[in-house]
Amino acid sequence: MPLLGAHMSISGGLSKALFRGKKRGCEVIRIFTKNPETPDGGINYR
Repeated sequence: MPLLGAHMSISGGLSKALFRGKKRGCEVIRIFTKNPETPDGGINYR
């Protein structure tokens, strides 16, 4: 069965974002330390 994840706001702290995800049924998390769509963010979509 596929895992469910979603974008959650970190407003109020990371722990609140984790709680929001769990409350909505999310089973996985991924934390970005930089915006992945900026030139120095580390991900190249091309």
